[in-house]
Amino acid sequence: MNGTAVSIRPPVEREISTHNRHGHSASVFDFFAIAMFSALSYSSEMKTSGEVSQDLWIPIYPFIYVVVVGCAMMSSVLFFNFLKAIRKMVKG
Repeated sequence: MNGTAVSIRPPVEREISTHNRHGHSASVFDFFAIAMFSALSYSSEMKTSGEVSQDLWIPIYPFIYVVVVGCAMMSSVLFFNFLKAIRKMVKG
């Protein structure tokens, strides 16, 4: 051997495993989208109720908004990866 890596799996099996990996991104996208909307609803409830932390009296809702932004960014990345995988499957 000359030090190069060689895959022993047939090409068809490699292609199937790639599609399965991207197929899961749709369900993970659903999770983060639902988490985003749930956190958004929860943060608006915290804002209207005036909920603050126990010791420092810091409002809680801005921190929940940070979680919402993170879930939105993760959802968009997963959605675009899913679209890229679909486009790759259609092109063949």
